[in-house]
Amino acid sequence: MKIRYSAIAAALALACATLPSHAQVSADTQQYGNGNSAYTEQSGSSGNTNAYINQNGNGNKAGDPNSWPYNINETSGGILQTNSVDAYAEIYQQGNNNTAMVKQDGVNNTGGYVDQQGDQNVGAVTQTNSSNSWAGVWQDGTANSGAITQANVNNASGYIDQYGTANTATVNQHDGGDLYADVYQQGSNNNGTITQTGFNGDAWIDQEGNGNLATISQTNTGGYNQAWIWQSGNNFVANITQNGSNNSAGIYQH
Repeated sequence: MKIRYSAIAAALALACATLPSHAQVSADTQQYGNGNSAYTEQSGSSGNTNAYINQNGNGNKAGDPNSWPYNINETSGGILQTNSVDAYAEIYQQGNNNTAMVKQDGVNNTGGYVDQQGDQNVGAVTQTNSSNSWAGVWQDGTANSGAITQANVNNASGYIDQYGTANTATVNQHDGGDLYADVYQQGSNNNGTITQTGFNGDAWIDQEGNGNLATISQTNTGGYNQAWIWQSGNNFVANITQNGSNNSAGIYQH
């Protein structure tokens, strides 16, 4: 079992701490291989904003100008920042044929981040109106898919890290609250989904093995929920659904 606050959480915290304190707008794109595409769009700014895209391999997508300005999606990739306060976004891809997207809207403090090392991975972060936010997605392997969607959010968070092949992880956070989620998958063909629509939330999934399926759904609009699923082995299935207030749950299969 991994330590709950992963390397992604540490990286995001470090990124937040190292943002410059003086107002600035910046963008930085670097590409080294062949057939890569990168696109960044920044709009209003009364804060730091920032961006960054860095791709090393071949055939990576971090933006297709033909998809602009607002229909940026998981197949086109790229960075879109609009109204800003502190912002920050980062896409880093090292292998081949990866696609990454960070889409920010109202911003405030926000965050972003996608870091993929390997081939044919898809990583997407969508943040909309925001308060503090942050997100994540880090993938090391082949053909993994990780997507975080945050809607109105308040403090929020996110984090997905996947190691292996053909894993799928999804975090959906809507409306608002303190929230926080977390998916960690190591192996092949694992599927983890967290959906939060309530106020306080929490929730995490840890899967190590192959062919595991885990789903957490929290629809609480008040109080405090917490849930966790930890599966170590192959072909386990676990589901947690929470609708009320002050819930807590845990599933451990091995």
